[in-house]
Amino acid sequence: MNKYLVLSLVVLLFTACKNEVKEGSSDSDKTDTITDASPMNTEVRRVIPVKKELSELEKNQVNSLMTKIMLNTELRTFSSITVSAQMTDMLASEEGPFTVFVPESLAFNQVPQETINELVNPSNKEGLVNFLNGYIVDGLYDAESITAQLAEKGSLSLESRAGTTLTLNQTTSGIQIEDSDGNKARVVQADIVGFNGVVHSLDAVLGLN
Repeated sequence: MNKYLVLSLVVLLFTACKNEVKEGSSDSDKTDTITDASPMNTEVRRVIPVKKELSELEKNQVNSLMTKIMLNTELRTFSSITVSAQMTDMLASEEGPFTVFVPESLAFNQVPQETINELVNPSNKEGLVNFLNGYIVDGLYDAESITAQLAEKGSLSLESRAGTTLTLNQTTSGIQIEDSDGNKARVVQADIVGFNGVVHSLDAVLGLN
């Protein structure tokens, strides 16, 4: 009886192994098929896509004043306001050159929220555009040229695109800028350079009177 039991187990094991071999052969056949195809697949996978060359316009937009402002975490409020005023195209694509004095977000935080709400109200778009143009000057005035002119003249008056006057002076704490109403701000970060000009950040908001 034990002999029959052992024989039965041997037969079962043999059958199982045979089936595994068959299954293995089947898998092998599949593997062969895959292997036969794999060189082609591998060749396809190894094809490296050609990196698209940026056009001159795209390169300029990447290096534009608008992009520099948007990527600067200290200038997010001014960036958001510029978007609201639909003035991004000028600073993103026009050649300029422009000099832009940009109040930092901390400076806007010192302005009453009611004043900010009134400024960005959709019905006040013209006023918002004028406000922003009050910070933009045609021409390139980097820190070196400003310092040189201040050393020569004592002060420097620049006309903004809003038609207002910005007066720059050299103080012990750095370059100071004053608007037509006597409001003053200090240049915090100078010479944020783009393809179409330069940005100087300010520690106070001007032109709200």
